[in-house]
Amino acid sequence: MCPSDSSPNGAQSTSEALEHATALHQQGRLTEAERVYAQMLEREPGQFVPLHRMAIVALQQGRLDEALRRVEAALRVDPGAEAALMNKGTILVALGRHDAALAVYGDVLAVDPASPDAHFNIGNALVVAGRTAEAVQSFARAVALRPNDPEVLRRHAGAWRKPAAWTMRSKAWIAPSASSLQRSICNTSVPAF
Repeated sequence: MCPSDSSPNGAQSTSEALEHATALHQQGRLTEAERVYAQMLEREPGQFVPLHRMAIVALQQGRLDEALRRVEAALRVDPGAEAALMNKGTILVALGRHDAALAVYGDVLAVDPASPDAHFNIGNALVVAGRTAEAVQSFARAVALRPNDPEVLRRHAGAWRKPAAWTMRSKAWIAPSASSLQRSICNTSVPAF
């Protein structure tokens, strides 16, 4: 970073810090990104973006209880944030709390019935919960809304087959795809003050 990129006292502005943390996060440098997000919160507590992003880091590192606490903190700041709600559902599925996850995804659909991500994530939760027929229907809705998304098509086709390897605790099945986490990282902007 150039000296002109920081404030006169040498500290990064919020937008500069967020840019830096986002770059680190996208490069997979999770510990470093988390440190920058934490510094942002030290300077300005209660910011949605770093709270949410720290939840994503914890999820990516498998610290599920911590991820849930962090995403809930972010949702206290912005209760209607769709990306955070989706991540909360993913965390709940990973924790084996399928009904709670389905309720969260249902909240998203109540606001946006055409959310392909909500239908997709409902399908994932239903597969992991062993409710294959319902999962196939949810994936079909996701396919109708996002017909060219290879991940949606793959999960829809896979739900029909339901290999024995897909158990209620299958991390391979419930793990958020790289593209969905990338959307969460990239689609979270700094709220206007």
